[in-house]
Amino acid sequence: MIMLRFPTLHLQVLWLASSLVACKKDETTEEPNPEPPPASSSADVYVTGAENVGGTMVAKVWFNGTESTLPSASQSTHTRDIDVASSDVHVVGYHTTQVDNQLVFRRDHWINGAAQTVALDTIYGVYIPEGNTSMRKRFYEQSIAVFLDGADVYTCYTRKVVHTEFGNTVLDSTYAMYAKNNETYGLGAGQVTDIHVANGDVYVTGRKGDRALYWKNGVEHFLTDGSIGQATAMSITVVGGVVHVAGYENHSGQNKAKVWTNGTETVLTTGTNTEEALGIAVSGGVVHVCGLEHTVPGGSKSAAKLWTNGVAQNLTDGTASKAQAFSIAVNGSDVYVTGQEQIVLGNDNFIRVWKNGVASTLNAGSDNLGGKTAIKVVP
Repeated sequence: MIMLRFPTLHLQVLWLASSLVACKKDETTEEPNPEPPPASSSADVYVTGAENVGGTMVAKVWFNGTESTLPSASQSTHTRDIDVASSDVHVVGYHTTQVDNQLVFRRDHWINGAAQTVALDTIYGVYIPEGNTSMRKRFYEQSIAVFLDGADVYTCYTRKVVHTEFGNTVLDSTYAMYAKNNETYGLGAGQVTDIHVANGDVYVTGRKGDRALYWKNGVEHFLTDGSIGQATAMSITVVGGVVHVAGYENHSGQNKAKVWTNGTETVLTTGTNTEEALGIAVSGGVVHVCGLEHTVPGGSKSAAKLWTNGVAQNLTDGTASKAQAFSIAVNGSDVYVTGQEQIVLGNDNFIRVWKNGVASTLNAGSDNLGGKTAIKVVP
């Protein structure tokens, strides 16, 4: 295991994943009266992601650019989110495993590089053990996001239940879930993308049917009504009591990037290309959103994007690569974005961090990456 030196610790360090990637929320604390952001200062930068190593997806963390591998006994492991508090580094994701010769997903949670025991959640039914050939109930669980609030650890995850009897599927349902200190709560049917806690209130974003929504303490707040097209709320932050959500909605085959502020919609997309808002951060009254724009129909080429109070900036030009920006964090006047870029010629894949629009690369290139990256910046 690779050992990574921290200032105060050692880091010992596709079913839903292909369609929904949760993006890291802003970690800004609530500000009753937002002030201009402070000047730029030094910070520790944590990024998590997964890359192909010899044909196996390996979960990793980069601390100020130095790579560390997260332990896994699985053939394939993916990370989805990272948060840091009181010198503890939490990463969540999932791994693949076999049940009755079927590939399923199981939640993962690492603290300071050590894998935690995450029990299979059977809240929606009794697990039918292997050996019963007439009935099967399979559970698929993917941890999507993590948020640290004092001593409390919140995670959200999507779980799928597939129940077959005598080879016939009698149940195939997806449920939105979250956990506080490993105590699980069901939100009903749906898929989750992000979690945020403010003043003791728990906010979870996602999709239910074709509608984008967030749950506040388990109560649904719909952002779209499904009349235009399928929509997904991807990322959430709450600052000064104002709820900011980033996501996208399909309009006649074209996804439009959107922000909802206390439920009021702002469309970020200005052209005719598909655009998606995937992450949001708010600091000093400035709303920062990251995402992507398809520069070629079908998405074979795309540009990673940053919107600042609605003004768009391309982080890549989209002419020779397929790029997307998944996660965003703000420290003073510095804006950090992380994402991936696949070079079309050569098919190399790179994990990028853009600081104030300037790119740095964390990996040496790979023929495959794990679907998303997430970032946390600690002053």
